[in-house]
Amino acid sequence: MVKLLAIQSEQIPFHLFVSEHISEVRMNHLDFLRCVGILIDNAIEYSKGIDTAEINIFFIKKMDMLEFRVENLLEKGIQLDIKTMLTRGYTTKTNHKGRGLSIIQNIQKRYPFVSFTVLIDQSYFKANLHIRQEDNVRIK
Repeated sequence: MVKLLAIQSEQIPFHLFVSEHISEVRMNHLDFLRCVGILIDNAIEYSKGIDTAEINIFFIKKMDMLEFRVENLLEKGIQLDIKTMLTRGYTTKTNHKGRGLSIIQNIQKRYPFVSFTVLIDQSYFKANLHIRQEDNVRIK
């Protein structure tokens, strides 16, 4: 909720999509929330001061999968190198250490049923966290 208030305080248009009630997440809740926070913070930082800014946040529950996705509209003509962005220490922000996406990668490595992908699609930067919710095994 605090992250949504942060988006509003920056006056960035956003949409929140929740497909249905999500009662369980098959990973440590603090790890999950850290990933959520990093991705939303990155979208906010990128979107500040951009006239065409827009952030979309998705929590989508499918049969045996939970997808969390954050996407933000890119400035026209911007070229991003995803491989470079995922490198520890890469940042476009002043006085930042560039650890966010690499932290998510490190968290994801601890969970064989979690995948993390980043892509650029139709003028949007999209970061996806997919969590397989099968076997009725929950890690808390």
